[in-house]
Amino acid sequence: MSAMTDSGINDSRMRSARPSWLVKQYCGLAKSGLALDLSCGRGGDAVYLAGQGFDVIALDIVQDNLERSYQLAENKNVSIDLRNIDPLDFKFHKERYSIIVADQIFQHLKKSQNVDLAAKIIYSLRKGGLVLGSALTVNDPSFKEIKKRKIAEIEKNCFQLPNGWLYSFFNNREVLDIFPDMQPVYYSESDYFESEHTGASWRGLVEFVFRKN
Repeated sequence: MSAMTDSGINDSRMRSARPSWLVKQYCGLAKSGLALDLSCGRGGDAVYLAGQGFDVIALDIVQDNLERSYQLAENKNVSIDLRNIDPLDFKFHKERYSIIVADQIFQHLKKSQNVDLAAKIIYSLRKGGLVLGSALTVNDPSFKEIKKRKIAEIEKNCFQLPNGWLYSFFNNREVLDIFPDMQPVYYSESDYFESEHTGASWRGLVEFVFRKN
């Protein structure tokens, strides 16, 4: 889950050591085989999938996240293939994965990069494979905060903060458009109240599960 920084902008670079409800709820719909987590954070989803019998490759660009994920896997007595690599630089192979986790990654890429990454995800999923994830919407308070601070908009609803981090926010049904011809298993755009990590906050979130036909 995301936290709120002192600046009022969602800091979603640190995913939880607990599995997301999407992964717990829907991973059973995927055939056993290889799973890929594109930005594993502290390893919650990757370790959970390994515990469910998947062979897991987990990526992250933050070394501390990889170390935490390794320790969590050790504690849970499972093995995951951890790689310090940007998902944009990762080599995708045709129809290889049964499940791909793309949680909180699209909001940290340019919109044009999102389209390219989604195409690679579709290419590398097996028939019947699932992609699961979430991203921030324009209803998230961070969007208004960024607009108020007049941070540079480098693409439509995509901003680059002074620290270099990118933040993209999604309009209604926009995520559906970057996964054409995929079957929606679950799709929700919602505004909800969150109290984890740093206290109370409102969030605008799109959550999705798509199946490759």
